[in-house]
Amino acid sequence: MTAEKVALAHPYVKSAALFTHAGELAIAVVPELYSSAVEIRDHLWREMAGDAPTLVILVAELPVGDDGAVRHDLLSRRVGTLEPGELSRYAEPAGDVERTLQRIFAEAVGVERVGVLDDLIDLGGDSLAVVRVSALISERLGAEIPLEAVFEASTVRGIARLVEREQP
Repeated sequence: MTAEKVALAHPYVKSAALFTHAGELAIAVVPELYSSAVEIRDHLWREMAGDAPTLVILVAELPVGDDGAVRHDLLSRRVGTLEPGELSRYAEPAGDVERTLQRIFAEAVGVERVGVLDDLIDLGGDSLAVVRVSALISERLGAEIPLEAVFEASTVRGIARLVEREQP
């Protein structure tokens, strides 16, 4: 099944189109109701595993040319103008601390795959997840990161920087 068809199977997706951005497979999604790009990316991963696009963007409408075809070049240009909640790019961890935090985030919010740039709240985290993340960081990494700092840093990479400053 194509990524477009998988995306369209999500209850909040009205339309979708694959495109390439800087050599990266991407998908633009027009949501019917509010949905985060991370939520759509998680749906694609659950259904497609390693074949899912690594970049998901949310747009109000797909740009089409005079011939009615989707203008992939305009989608690619749009990527740099999006707000954080309108875009989700999977990024691999760069070290042991990020790998451990990646597992902690996944466990705390109940998702299968977490990128190091994913926001904890966009992943479905709430105040209880923040408490759980803070406790698991203390338990597994030996760093005491205050709840406010977890909220502010909010990504695996951001929190990894805080943990690395705490460790000797």
